[in-house]
Amino acid sequence: MANPLNDFLSSSTLKATRQLTEAFALLPADKRDWSPGGTARTALDQLAECVATNNYVATQLMNRVAPAFDTYEADKATAFAAGDKLPALLLASAERLAEAIQNVPDTDWQIVLETPDGGMVLADVAGLPYWNMSYHEGQVNYILAILGLQE
Repeated sequence: MANPLNDFLSSSTLKATRQLTEAFALLPADKRDWSPGGTARTALDQLAECVATNNYVATQLMNRVAPAFDTYEADKATAFAAGDKLPALLLASAERLAEAIQNVPDTDWQIVLETPDGGMVLADVAGLPYWNMSYHEGQVNYILAILGLQE
């Protein structure tokens, strides 16, 4: 049975996904791969990262081990190549992640996983995609503001 942490993390993940895809949908199609300049990332690149992060973390939660990081990079490249299907991929990855979160028993949240960033407890790992999508929603909204499409 899920506990409040499972419910919070899964519902927050899905909410952040909706908010990010809603912001992305406000961008004209010809601006989704536009960079504000220099090394600034495009909205497409940011959504592709979120797909890969969701999938990577879902796999960690299901297997209790971090997959090889090259799987993350390959997943990101595949998501980026999806073009107009990217928002649907993001939703599917978030739903998979939310299901993985719901299936974590209360007794496992403090298990330490070795990740590319060092040891992290499972609860912190599960929260990363929510934080990441919230951050990237802000970045997409910033692109919208630069383009004069949002205040």
